[in-house]
Amino acid sequence: MAAVTTLVAFWLWGYIDNRILSGASKRYRPVQRQVGSPGFELAASDVSVIVPTVSTKASFPGCLRTWAANKPREIVIIGVEEEREQVAGLVREAALPPDAATQVRLLFAPAASKREQFRLGVEAATGSIIVNVDDHILWPEAFLDSALPCFHDKSVGAVGPALGVHIPPQRRNSRDVTPWEAAMTRALWRRNSGLAAVYAAAGWCWVLAGSTVLFRGEILRDARFLHGLTNDYWLGRFKLDTGDDTFSSRWLQQHDWNIAIQAMPETRVSRTTVKSGRAFFDQAFRWERSTIQSFLRTLRDVPQIWKSPYVARKTIERVLRPVLTAVHILAWIVSFSTYPRLAEPRRSLLLVYYLWDAVLSYAAFLKEYPYMWRQLGAVVLMDHFYIVQDVWSWLTLDNTSWHR
Repeated sequence: MAAVTTLVAFWLWGYIDNRILSGASKRYRPVQRQVGSPGFELAASDVSVIVPTVSTKASFPGCLRTWAANKPREIVIIGVEEEREQVAGLVREAALPPDAATQVRLLFAPAASKREQFRLGVEAATGSIIVNVDDHILWPEAFLDSALPCFHDKSVGAVGPALGVHIPPQRRNSRDVTPWEAAMTRALWRRNSGLAAVYAAAGWCWVLAGSTVLFRGEILRDARFLHGLTNDYWLGRFKLDTGDDTFSSRWLQQHDWNIAIQAMPETRVSRTTVKSGRAFFDQAFRWERSTIQSFLRTLRDVPQIWKSPYVARKTIERVLRPVLTAVHILAWIVSFSTYPRLAEPRRSLLLVYYLWDAVLSYAAFLKEYPYMWRQLGAVVLMDHFYIVQDVWSWLTLDNTSWHR
């Protein structure tokens, strides 16, 4: 009886959360440009784009062309010394128009270090807005013009866009798309809807995705920010090289800057590469380790979370997710061992509800990505991968390297 009661409690908990987010999602509206607003003079020409890169991929020239098409003030690419010729060659391969090519600057760090390369880019940037972008990300043509209006609000310190996976048109069919692409697409599909809903519900974003983030330049140029960025330690012993996005997010929250989410087709950026096999899992574990570290430090270092009961509760829940998951799974196991037949009415209703909810979710996903139907198994596995991901990430929290 206790096991079934526990299952009902978990269902009610999740149902209430889903109702909150569903309502908030309907209220979400991206910020529109206020044409002719005298108080807003930002333009793409005020933007410096910085691109830390290592083991630069073949997709880089195509990505560079999309950044240049947005007509920023400058594009600062920070590679590593041993890859100087490779990076320079990829820039030449982009074959940018002469006016755009003159805006590209190349810098080289002595060794690969995401945070040190980020710092070099910030120090070299001259724009009032600095965009940090990963080297494999494509931008829409109107990305900057569509994202900058968020800075109408003087309390906004950074802006995060929606993120997707770029599948070339010729590969958008069920036979060519890979399970890894489908899994990543599903993960980002869920992330995008959750980000917008939480922002609408509480005006909050826990962690900006480092794929593309727009910052006010004054924030990144602060000597305290740069010192903290490059002298950040986990447990006081393990120097952090990855997780610049989580550090930046906490810094903004600690200093009472708002993080805006601008989710619209014009700001949707796309990954051109998706890892496969072991590399896919290594990356997923790295992301989760960084997230766990950040949430733990948020509880300790960001008192602003306690201003919103919803944000505080969800922060604690995220840290306790492995424990809550274990209790939930155990409740199902005990329930079936105590009542082997499916006839137990409350449990049967819960099973029907969860199955129906899953059907609706997968139907919505396949409506948007119909060519991924053959990879539905990978999509389902991705939804439940967190069960393993959480445990392994907690056990390897001392791994702070930046693997590519």
